[in-house]
Parts: sequence; C-alpha cells; structure tokens
Amino acid sequence: MSAPAKADNWPATGPGATMLHPAVLGLLNKWQVGRRPLLIAGHGRSGTTWVGNVFATARRALYCFEPGSPVIMGHGGAETWFRYLQPGDHDRLFEQAFDAAFRGLPYGRRWRRAAWHRLLPGYRIVVKEVAAFMCLEWLAGRYDPAVLVVIRHPCPTILSELKQGTDAERSRQAILHQSRLWAGPLEPYRAVLESAQTPLEILAAIWASRHRVLADALACHPEWQVVFYEALCAGPVAQFRHLFQAFGLAWTRQVEQYVIHSSTNHALGLYSGKRLSAGQADKWQREMTPTEIESIRCTVDAFALPFYRTTADWVGVTSGR
Repeated sequence: MSAPAKADNWPATGPGATMLHPAVLGLLNKWQVGRRPLLIAGHGRSGTTWVGNVFATARRALYCFEPGSPVIMGHGGAETWFRYLQPGDHDRLFEQAFDAAFRGLPYGRRWRRAAWHRLLPGYRIVVKEVAAFMCLEWLAGRYDPAVLVVIRHPCPTILSELKQGTDAERSRQAILHQSRLWAGPLEPYRAVLESAQTPLEILAAIWASRHRVLADALACHPEWQVVFYEALCAGPVAQFRHLFQAFGLAWTRQVEQYVIHSSTNHALGLYSGKRLSAGQADKWQREMTPTEIESIRCTVDAFALPFYRTTADWVGVTSGR
C-alpha cells in the first residue's frame, strides 16, 4: 500500500494549536466528552452559521466556529478554502486545527465558555465548518463525528458571494490548484470550470464542483444527515426540532426561543409571527434576471448533481429536492 499523500507543511503554531500533553488531552476527553461530536458543514453562504448557532444553544454544547478558516487559524491562503483531503491523508494545517476543535479546545471569544464546560463531564462538541467542505470523509475518518450537511440553492449562494465581494477568478485558481482533486473524481468536470466566462459561471462551477465531491461522499455515507436551507426557512421550529431529535439533543424552551428569534422580523417585535426566513428561500428570484439564473443552471447541470434538478427548483418557490 502506498503512503498517504502529504499536503503542504504549515507551522504548528497559531490559535488552533495546543501545548497540552496528549496524555492530558486523553484524560480530559475520557472524563468530559460523553457523546459523539457533531460536525455541521456546508458551502460558504449556505446558512451553516445559522444552523451552528442554533445547535450552540443546546444543553451542554461546546461550539467551535470554523476551525479550518484561514482567518480563524491565522495560517493558510485562498487555497485553504478549497482544500481537498481523503481518508488517511496527512495535512499539518488541518490536523492542527481540527485536533484542537474535536478535543474541545476552541479559542477566541468562546474560550471562557469552554473553560466552564471543562469543569463538568458529558458535554457535546459541535464543530461548524465551511473551508473543509471537500474534506468531509477525511474528517469523518479521523474524528468519527455525527455529520450534518447544509445545502442551499446555488443561485442565492452565488448572489451572496458576489455581494460580499468574492473574487471569482481568484477562487477558480485556488480550487484548480488542488491537483489531486482534478486527478480524481472531478477530472471529467475540470473543463467546465476552466471554460466558465463570467463570475456567475465561475462561481456556479465552483459550487457544483464542491457539491459533486459531497454527492459522491453521501453515496458512501447514508448515515450522514442532510438538511436543505429552503426547508429550514419554510418551517424553522419543526425542522430544527427534528434535527435535534435525530442527533439526540434535548429540545428546550431556550432552543425554541432562539430559533424563533433568529427567524423573525424584529421590526414587528421580538417574537413576531412574521418570519424573515420564510421570504429568504426565493428572494434571489426577485433579484436575479432569468438570463443569470439560466446561466447558473446550465453550469450546474453539467455536473449531474442529485440536488435541484427539477424546473420547480429554479422557478417559483424552491423545494431543495
């Protein structure tokens, strides 16, 4: 058997690093982490922050926000957002970041909460991640988390990326830099990305590339949970209650109030029945032209994904199925 591929070397320093002895970490984990960790993952701008924040309100949850982000870590560049790893690969950058996260050693403003949880046994580590979206099988093989994948329609996702100033060409070069990705499952689709002309087409090809990797992984992992952003918007309380039940988390009044609060139009009162989320699912159809939508659809269709394949997903209220 050949040796696992080794990615670029990175300094073993920064906010994700830990100086605790492995024996101490093992003792802490054995005593304090009573349940299987949970990984929440998705493409950027797909609603993972909302989902992560809801799960962070769960009783005995220790939440770690995007440990794979180069901004959070203080290391890595544009290519880090598109890193591709397979089970058994070695990557010092992500090993450093995720070893700390899955041991319950978050950093930054959440450290005080982490310290408090370390006085009690039986907490649940919840890791929310977008940069390592094409590394889910690597993460699953290394840390054995329960997995929740959030999927959002490509049109609003791309629209949001453009609004925040995402550089489409820089992103394209960064993902093309992942040579092992294109020598493997995405090799038939590389030409689609390379031939994309407009920022919409480029970002659509990137969205489809990452979700092609996801689709292949899901075929091998039927135990992973998938939730569509559109379904969450249509019925936040019912959808989140179902997810909490699926992952063995207690549905409390605090959690329900947070879900209502985070999906409510505050202008009409804190717990108004009119929800912002209800109008978010198809807002993009009022902001994009038919030509723009069709351009994204044609690019995405080239990747033969199992998501958003019907006309109803592109015209009218999206179903995410």
